[in-house]
Amino acid sequence: MDAPPITLAARIRAPRILWGAMLASVGVYAGLIVSGALGSGAEGDPLPLPLLFGLPVALAIASFVLPRVIHGQAIARTKFEIDERPMNVAPTNYLSASGRYRQLTPGVYAAALPLFFTPFILSLALSEAIAVLGVVGAATGVPPIYCLPLLGVSALLIAVRFPTWRAIVAPIEKQHDAVAPPMP
Repeated sequence: MDAPPITLAARIRAPRILWGAMLASVGVYAGLIVSGALGSGAEGDPLPLPLLFGLPVALAIASFVLPRVIHGQAIARTKFEIDERPMNVAPTNYLSASGRYRQLTPGVYAAALPLFFTPFILSLALSEAIAVLGVVGAATGVPPIYCLPLLGVSALLIAVRFPTWRAIVAPIEKQHDAVAPPMP
């Protein structure tokens, strides 16, 4: 007996679980810093403050730029079916950015998710790396007042990346100047 087809709602569950786990890990890191479980009386020199703040800025920038470049390249290499019609027979709610009727076929949703995964995971990892620097700073003796903001920035960067079908399909629409159909 054949298994029922996997719905789009079920397909997006995995990225959302990963997103929640990454956000929860930042909460665990904050708990470790606040509780003092990292042994803030560490011997040796604390992590230099320029490194503690310069590297997170670079990571935050990279968390947006690198995934966008990788995703754009993957979309460019993938062929999507596009339904294109003359304007006199086109429904106006499916006009692309250029004003032409160009609609991606419903298969775009299944094809878009695998293209989305690698850049999504990369963006989450780079965002979480900022929190890890805060934990390392706290473990090396940097006061929590300097480390906890890094965890807040990390949590914010992860939070804004909540995966939705709109966020997954929008780069494909933009690059191919076509509109995605309503979700099946």
